[in-house]
Amino acid sequence: MLNNHYGGQFYQYKQIYVGDRLRTFQKRPQLIETLKDDEEHEGPRAWGYIQRDCDIYNQNDELVATHRHCLDAVMYDRPRGERYEIPPFKDHWYTEAQNKWMIDMSNNEFRRGADTLYWEDVKIGEELCHTTLGAMRLWDMVSWFAVKEEEPLWPTRLYRERRNATFPNPYDNAPRFGIEWHFANDMSQLMSNPRAVCFSDSCRNQLCRVVTNWMGDDGMVVYHRNLHFMQTPHGDCLVGCGRVIRKRIEDGKYLVDLETWLYDMCSGNVSDAARCTVELPSNGASTAKNGYVEMMELPMLDGIPEGTRVRLHAPKTLEWWPDDEYPLEGVEGEVFHKYLWRDALSEFTSFIDIKLDPATSKNPLRIGNELTFRLDQVELI
Repeated sequence: MLNNHYGGQFYQYKQIYVGDRLRTFQKRPQLIETLKDDEEHEGPRAWGYIQRDCDIYNQNDELVATHRHCLDAVMYDRPRGERYEIPPFKDHWYTEAQNKWMIDMSNNEFRRGADTLYWEDVKIGEELCHTTLGAMRLWDMVSWFAVKEEEPLWPTRLYRERRNATFPNPYDNAPRFGIEWHFANDMSQLMSNPRAVCFSDSCRNQLCRVVTNWMGDDGMVVYHRNLHFMQTPHGDCLVGCGRVIRKRIEDGKYLVDLETWLYDMCSGNVSDAARCTVELPSNGASTAKNGYVEMMELPMLDGIPEGTRVRLHAPKTLEWWPDDEYPLEGVEGEVFHKYLWRDALSEFTSFIDIKLDPATSKNPLRIGNELTFRLDQVELI
């Protein structure tokens, strides 16, 4: 099985306060075949895998949040243990201008904080301020892991005793944990990647931070759905972006819908994206009634057939790109469907998967050549 880490869906219904006691009810995992029974299909079988589906309750038995964690799983008829050539990988060389930009952006990151943002002041199409953590390397992943505890840190001895929880590294036959693909290149290469990759949670955290910086302390995230389009190797710098796509009043709540995404400064693709709904306070100046909706027109991904030839251009908001040089300017390729679980992409019509032509690229391709981009930087040939 090849797992494409897909993302999560989070709803929050009530605020969670200091002192609350929470309990989680986890439903059974679900496996959904994405190909219809009446379709003739050759090749790998594709599945939508809902790995976690949790309801979270407080001490008053009130449902405060739900969370789903999903994967797009592809089953290959390949003999177990068969090895294949890993594509070459070249580190990105950061210029002085890029390093200065990362430091300045990190030091001067906008945070609204206690300066209240009112629903009436939000403009459709408004751009959100950028975020970055700079080039993410081993130290960042170790720091992330230490506070995240995806795997318990204390029962390592028990894990090593249970050999089924580990597998031997063919280089030294020592038992290793799967989680080590986030730290060690050799372990990551065993899992078909050229080098160690960053935690997807670090990407999701940055997507959330773009929103919470913008909305301030008086806003509340009531919905967040993210997609992890591509694993990010150690050394890459992700830049958080976002914009307002809709305002509405629903059941007396003043809601704003946002679209956020992360650009990979090293290779120019979009690594992650999210749709988010924020509840904001009202200053009472609006005369709009319940049911009010104002939104921008979004592109329709299904309007571009698979196989369509395209050419890439720099993002329209290039003023933030250090050196003003977009690494994939003029590169050509063709549209393809990276994920077969199309229902999971229903909210992400602004993004498109492109299989790049290596011959037209001025930049060494990163992990493979199948990358995700925003539709507004794609020209149909």
